[in-house]
Amino acid sequence: MFHDKVKEALEGWIGAISTVLIESGLDETLARQRSEDALIAIQGTLVISRALDDPNIFQRIMQQLPQELCQTV
Repeated sequence: MFHDKVKEALEGWIGAISTVLIESGLDETLARQRSEDALIAIQGTLVISRALDDPNIFQRIMQQLPQELCQTV
């Protein structure tokens, strides 16, 4: 039951990011992959920055992420 709610939330987040990336010119497959990568980066950096008690890690990744997501191939 809990798994379904988490999956639904993550799919919604990935879908929202994908929509923005598609609107900015990426094809659907690349947009989906980059959206998944973004979620991995966000969640991973939240864990690491919290564990190391260093919010600068999270802030750095959040500053870099928009450019990485919208980069053309």
